[in-house]
Amino acid sequence: MHGFTVRVVPSEGSLENLQAIVQDEQVHLAIIQTDVIDWLTEKMINNPTAAKGLRDLKVKTRWLMPLYQEEVHLFARHEIRSLEDLQAKKVGAGSKRAGNFLTAGRLFETAGIDPQIVPLRFPEALRKLAQGEIDAVMIVGGAPVPFLEQDVDRLLSRQGEERLRLLPIENKKMQRHYSVVKLDPMIYSWLQEPVTTVAVKAALVTFDFAADHAQCRVLGEFVKLIENQIGWLREYGHRKWRDVDPSYLFPAHFQRSSCLQ
Repeated sequence: MHGFTVRVVPSEGSLENLQAIVQDEQVHLAIIQTDVIDWLTEKMINNPTAAKGLRDLKVKTRWLMPLYQEEVHLFARHEIRSLEDLQAKKVGAGSKRAGNFLTAGRLFETAGIDPQIVPLRFPEALRKLAQGEIDAVMIVGGAPVPFLEQDVDRLLSRQGEERLRLLPIENKKMQRHYSVVKLDPMIYSWLQEPVTTVAVKAALVTFDFAADHAQCRVLGEFVKLIENQIGWLREYGHRKWRDVDPSYLFPAHFQRSSCLQ
């Protein structure tokens, strides 16, 4: 990529990505769902003696670039009509080290709903939902999520009978903490009409390098390259590049990298 070599390392999600940034000197960049930072900040405020490992994830992480919104997709059995119906029900939400699992917990806690959140990877969780082993699945990802573009209509209905539904998220308490967005048939062909949900901002992050660190110059140039090519990326790249606003600023508790000074 224009003089840069980027090696993609598989991970379970946001929490594991933060751990890699802080603990692995070979990892210089990561993408996270930024409500993980909010969660860490709350932990530190509510428990000043929080484990050092948690504190390090927050204190030693800096953002390099705001990215796209990751929408919440909440699938449920057809007889479940609202969030409140999920009280004490089983909800699949990804692995425990993923931002998805954390987001699910924060959302339900904010809404005052207490389901049994089950650590299940996707799309296995959707299969278990279709088989009636669990009651709902929450998937947080930039729409269109690739595996949700395929075969979901088969899971949603069988022989014309509705089995699952994409549940709207219209809870006002949730909407105070997360952006309100809509998923519509232009994004997923299996949707019959727009569905209101919420979304969390993603960010490109790095370690808290000193401004004069050799790695800082490289990271700064890398971000500048993306910003300079944002027009091309919006036209020819993934549709989510259209959501990226390089001028967006995160709240003060999520600090900007000194590599961008």
